[in-house]
Amino acid sequence: MAAGFVTAAEAVAAVAPALAFVAAVPLGAGYGLCLLFGISEVTRIAAPDELAGLTAAFYGVTYLGMFGPPAFTLLGTLLPMPLLLTGAAALALLSLTAVTRGT
Repeated sequence: MAAGFVTAAEAVAAVAPALAFVAAVPLGAGYGLCLLFGISEVTRIAAPDELAGLTAAFYGVTYLGMFGPPAFTLLGTLLPMPLLLTGAAALALLSLTAVTRGT
């Protein structure tokens, strides 16, 4: 996802719509993988009688991510969009670091 955010930042800075389509590939794949592995983790850790509730909670939190684009649009009125997208890339890398270290 970090690569997608960096590519999206470049697309915005260069006003290159074709590059935005390139950025959509890693961003979409990253979102899909997050869903896949997140629900797999929920399935792994949930007791049988807790699975439905934890799955619902997972999807509830996941769907909060749908507010990301409108939030970026609002924040884009205050900060340059390439800066916001680069910040999102940094957060993605921090998340990757935390997950790979097991914290």
